Amino acid sequence: MLWAALVAGGVAIVSMAIFGARLTRKPEDDAPEDFAVPALDADPNDPWSAWKPRPFEELDRPPRPRLWPVMASLTGLVLVGGGLAGARNTISQPDVQAADSTPEPFMIEVKVTPTPTPPITPTPKPATPRPQTAAAPQAAAAEPAAPAAPAGPTITGSVSCAANKVKLSFVATAQGSNLSYIGVYLDGKVTGGGPTSAQRYEGGVERQTTAGPHDLEVSAQDKAGKVSRKQWRVNCA
Repeated sequence: MLWAALVAGGVAIVSMAIFGARLTRKPEDDAPEDFAVPALDADPNDPWSAWKPRPFEELDRPPRPRLWPVMASLTGLVLVGGGLAGARNTISQPDVQAADSTPEPFMIEVKVTPTPTPPITPTPKPATPRPQTAAAPQAAAAEPAAPAAPAGPTITGSVSCAANKVKLSFVATAQGSNLSYIGVYLDGKVTGGGPTSAQRYEGGVERQTTAGPHDLEVSAQDKAGKVSRKQWRVNCA
């Protein structure tokens, strides 16, 4: 229906443009019977007077072409072409909407299983009461063990020797109470340490010595009076 309306509208526009152009056309003016050509010797003093331009009114101009009939005809032809193309596409395509309008029924298969019969539970027989025996006396609760006394301070470290120079690094950590004294010994002589009151002590010594074996020792004492010792032996080449 839409394409037929476009074709009819296009034909009507083209027809109206053709008849409108014919009805509104102006009659052509008659050409002048006498056309005076200027003489070549009109002015003997001016030899170029015959070639000078004539006045604008004397020229025989054709009427200007009218554009509105052409534009209206082109618009009508476009509408006719669009209507014919749309009608052709509509006719060539199958009617898919009509085929899909009817829904197909869905089939659902349902299998009914028989209801299972519950098994018969036998009635339990009453249990024969057993004679009660006297409960054995519970063993006496074990006494809690006394907490172990904290050990003395722990000492860790490392020792090295290079170019007859002994270097010792160590860390002393208290277990119970804080540390009270740190002693560092090289070959039985005090080389470092002193009183302290920290939980952890980190230190070291570096001494110039001779070639050969040397003994180093670190001792740590806490405020509870417990003493721990750590010894190392290093050989300086």
